[in-house]
Amino acid sequence: EKKRLLKNTVIISVGSITTKMLSFFLIPFYTIYLNNTEYGLYDYICTLGTCIVPIMSMLMDESMFRFLIDCKSGEVITNSLLIQILGMLLIVIFGCVSYYIFNIKYSFFITLYYFACSMAYIINPILRGQGLFILYTLYNAAISLLLVTLTIVVVVFFDMKVDGLLLANASAHIIISILIGTYIKIWRFFDFHFYKLAKIREMVLYSLPLIPNRIALVIMSIADRIIIISFLDFAAAGIYAVANKLATVIGVIYGFFGIAWQETAARVVKTEDSKDLYNNLFFTTYYFLASILIWILTIIPYVFYFFIDVKFFEAMNYIPLLFLSAYFYCLAIFLGGILTAHKDTVA
Repeated sequence: EKKRLLKNTVIISVGSITTKMLSFFLIPFYTIYLNNTEYGLYDYICTLGTCIVPIMSMLMDESMFRFLIDCKSGEVITNSLLIQILGMLLIVIFGCVSYYIFNIKYSFFITLYYFACSMAYIINPILRGQGLFILYTLYNAAISLLLVTLTIVVVVFFDMKVDGLLLANASAHIIISILIGTYIKIWRFFDFHFYKLAKIREMVLYSLPLIPNRIALVIMSIADRIIIISFLDFAAAGIYAVANKLATVIGVIYGFFGIAWQETAARVVKTEDSKDLYNNLFFTTYYFLASILIWILTIIPYVFYFFIDVKFFEAMNYIPLLFLSAYFYCLAIFLGGILTAHKDTVA
């Protein structure tokens, strides 16, 4: 199981790093062809989507993944898909309402983008739940690669701005999702004969407590900036942003392990030696993380001296505390994997 966990972590890390690098390389492109307002609006729509899309589907992607670990059958996928399709219909309905009643700009493209992202919340848990981590990695990397290509085409050649970026993003999700869905023959998992109200209720009860948790994570990601700007100023927020970058990177990198760990924890939960594995890996993670963070802290002054402008040197004062926060965040992800394995989402 440890070898499997390490293998899956490496696979997910390679794919996720590739995806994030492609997204990073688009930033200079955005700054050239978009003004501050346009890029800010696009970023706001995308950030809002990470909260709206999973909530509309009742976080059934989390439920589908966990239940597929125990039973890789069409029953789990069919019943979760019914809720997710309902969520996709709600997105379309709200999009139409926002256009015809409130006349919100880019309503069509926002609705199309959120609808397309919902497809990823269907494909990803199926691939993870089936243990197809290589295909899971290729799926997300392919979306990013196609997104880069389509973004350049619609912005440079068709002179589209925010609407073009949303269209490119939606198209990338739809095209790759259809290709992967066809490859795994997703229709073979769907059958109305598997429909069971009791199963839907069980899966909804699992995912329902996760919704406040998802909302809380979004609030936490922006609350600190709001507080700093309210009580101090934008200069202090800039110092904090620099200090927080490294701590955020730690959380992102550990997140690769967290995705693989959820699957491993659920696979072994019913075995006799599951507690031994949990304890062993917890203390390994505990000491390994502490060692890495202490090592990084020792080189922080050199990183700032060679790569960071002197006006941001004050940020070094806050990095140790932010690292401590990142440390406990990573441990919480580990313990959360065990709770997921036991289907205890309320705790």
